[in-house]
Amino acid sequence: MNINKIQASGNLTKQPEMRTTQTGTAVMSFSLAVNRTWKDKQGVKQEEVEFINCVAWGQIAIIINGYAVKGQNLYIEGRMKTSNYKDTSGITRYKTEVIVSEMQFGQKPKGAEAPPQDENMGAEPVDNVRSEIDGAADEINVKDIPF
Repeated sequence: MNINKIQASGNLTKQPEMRTTQTGTAVMSFSLAVNRTWKDKQGVKQEEVEFINCVAWGQIAIIINGYAVKGQNLYIEGRMKTSNYKDTSGITRYKTEVIVSEMQFGQKPKGAEAPPQDENMGAEPVDNVRSEIDGAADEINVKDIPF
């Protein structure tokens, strides 16, 4: 059995910016800073930061764009994807990203203001979102419940 599932919770490293594909699909690339702290053998506190590149598509990208701010905590779930390309000098470069399928907003930094609201956004804030890309938005038919 193979599993490609990533879970991470970290802070947005900059204000997210949304773009659209030629067909009009919303897409957003962003980075999460994930901190790890521990005490070494001498009892001195150590800290390490990992930066996780993420890509959100569709409704998740629209919601992050409408509500998230730089420094805000964001929990994501998704799958890891590595792509490659040749740079200007012909060297093959690799880029690993998490394709986000679910997300949940965490705490905003103190003093953070909400981004300007898009007229297409709903009035109610959304806390937990699931991607429609992997068929996660299938509706449950009451007749399908066996009891």
